[in-house]
Amino acid sequence: MRVLALSVPFVAAAGLMGRAAPEPTGAVEGLWRYRTIAPGAGTEVPIDGLFLFRAGRFVQQSLNAGEPFDKQLAQAHAGKYEVNGNALKMFAEVGLVVDPTAKSPVDVRRNSEHHVTINRDGDRLTLTFSTGTVQKFTRLGPAEGHVYPLDRGAFALADGKFILVAETANYSVGASGAFEKTGGALRLRPDRWFTVRDGKAVYAREPVDATFDGKTLRLPGAPTITVKP
Repeated sequence: MRVLALSVPFVAAAGLMGRAAPEPTGAVEGLWRYRTIAPGAGTEVPIDGLFLFRAGRFVQQSLNAGEPFDKQLAQAHAGKYEVNGNALKMFAEVGLVVDPTAKSPVDVRRNSEHHVTINRDGDRLTLTFSTGTVQKFTRLGPAEGHVYPLDRGAFALADGKFILVAETANYSVGASGAFEKTGGALRLRPDRWFTVRDGKAVYAREPVDATFDGKTLRLPGAPTITVKP
């Protein structure tokens, strides 16, 4: 089964006896790992990836579970979001969907809007999209770090993890995993990585050595990716 994953900070106040008040069910701020995904009234299937919400910006990258991994549905989105109670609205400035088994394997989506209902229970999060798709997550951390808006996309470094979504004229990339940074040197250790050139997608999982100074991201064999001023 192939299901698309994408079809306000909160600070807990101290309560009585020094116990923190629970976060509201509408709080999505943080770094989350995918658990399962299901279409409306459909069967849950496992999916792996990361979803970050921080200060009104989100970055997402995922890959359906299974082998061979380079034949699975992958996607990456980046944009802005707002929360009103349990209602989440996301505006995806960039969306990349890759289905290696399809006749046209790459679908680039720009400026799409998504309406979602939030159900939060501690470190578990369920997002129900207006299309009926249901996604479930486990919280990895508070998303301490930075989200760098790109010309088209975003680059997040938070809680020891990275998520990259970038689109240029003839090159696109979606990746997520762990990272190590020493000065301007950056070693990316992706759980999954896909690049797109001329409508063709290539998957990889090997470490990538890059440089990043907060303004420019340079990946081997790729166009220079710049952060918005």
